[in-house]
Order: sequence, then C-alpha cells, then structure tokens
Amino acid sequence: MRLFNFEFFKRTGFYVSLASIVSLVAAALTYTLGFTDALLEYNSSNVMSIALIGIVAFFVLLVLEPTSNYAPLVLWLFSFASLLAYVSNIYMYFTGVFYNGVSLEAFKLIDSTVLISTALFVVSFVAANVAMYLRHSAEEEEE
Repeated sequence: MRLFNFEFFKRTGFYVSLASIVSLVAAALTYTLGFTDALLEYNSSNVMSIALIGIVAFFVLLVLEPTSNYAPLVLWLFSFASLLAYVSNIYMYFTGVFYNGVSLEAFKLIDSTVLISTALFVVSFVAANVAMYLRHSAEEEEE
C-alpha cells in the first residue's frame, strides 16, 4: 500500500473538484473584495476562512492515499458551510431590498456583486456535489 497518491490528476473527479475550487475561490474573493461601501456591513471574514480551510483540507486528504477517497466529501462539506455562512451574512440585504414586496423594481436594485458571488457559491457547491460521485484516486492494479 502506498502512502501518497500523486496520480489524482488522471481522474475526472479531480477536474470537477478543481472547477469547484476555482469557483469557490472566485466567490470568496468576489464576496470579500467586492462587498465594500454600502455592502460592507454584510461582509465577514468567516466565509473566506471556511473556504480556505476546505481547499487546504481537500488537497491534504487527496495527496494521502488512505484518505484520498474522502477528499471530495470534505470539499463538499466546506463548500456547503461557506455557502451557508455567506447566506447567513447577506440575508438581511435581501430583506432590505424586498422590504416593499417582490417586484421588478426590487430585482433591479440587487447589486451585481451580490448576484455574481451568489451564483459562484452555488456553482461551487453543485460542482463539489457532483465531484463526490466521481473517482479521485487511481485503483491499484491487481496482477
């Protein structure tokens, strides 16, 4: 049995996880750097922290052969946790936007940074969910 798994790049699951990671980083950066001025009160560092911990944990688990099968699950959990932290931080923004009811004018008031970061967090979560069902590590060949 090997201790390290360095053949993860040969599997489809790794590339789907990589797409999830890229989307998660883009979402976290958009949220952290884009929520300024009027959106500053909805900005919190917990979202970026959760995302970074999840990405580091994913790669550590992926490289170690005994835990490489659990790496996509950990990525999904941290992607979901960062999405929940994001929603927890911005739900009051939406209550302010839709205070007078749901209308076309209210939808036009939503800041584009909020829409972009929300979409990226959801894409990251969905891609991590798909990646859980794909192979990430190479099977040992039996002779």
